[in-house]
Amino acid sequence: MKNIQILIDASGSMGYMKGTTQEDKYLLPDKSTRTALVKKILINSIIPKLSFVEHIEISSFRNEVEKIMNGNEIIETKQIPKYYNHYSNKFNLLLIENKIKNLKDPRTGGTPLFWALSMALGKNNIDEYNIIVLSDGDANDIENFDEEILKQIDVLKKKCKIYFIGIDQDEVAQKKSQNLANKTNGFYVNLEVMNYNEAIFNNML
Repeated sequence: MKNIQILIDASGSMGYMKGTTQEDKYLLPDKSTRTALVKKILINSIIPKLSFVEHIEISSFRNEVEKIMNGNEIIETKQIPKYYNHYSNKFNLLLIENKIKNLKDPRTGGTPLFWALSMALGKNNIDEYNIIVLSDGDANDIENFDEEILKQIDVLKKKCKIYFIGIDQDEVAQKKSQNLANKTNGFYVNLEVMNYNEAIFNNML
């Protein structure tokens, strides 16, 4: 495994959803955010196992809400997919851990899972894709994102494994995410509680 890409969901439900009717709705039992759990998973259970990888890229993705104004009046609101790169280099445990620790709880926004995976698959300098996705939801850009990504992989004719870590996904999101992981010979787990069992990840890679 020469390279690995880690995609982190930065949609609103991964944070506090401040200022909305769903404020604090998605917090974990200890009142921390799902992003805090992702950071814990990466630092404790994933990153230390990747020292054999030549190149690691860590990015987050989200839909930003863009307001189209006409003077002081909002005439349209659009969801614009955004991709944020946090690390792209050789394995360096201390640097990677520092980048992960500095990840912020996201603002309100959507989950463009199809778009994010398409971006990851579009890197032409990669012959073998190994992608770890950490997300709590379903794609809000393309409904059957799993089957559409599988079609892209088939067209690329490159090796691709997707490792999907769900954070309290509902049944619909779980089914799609698991389908994508299974059909790429990857790995899927859906974490439902804060005190996850780290042994789950021992055979992940």
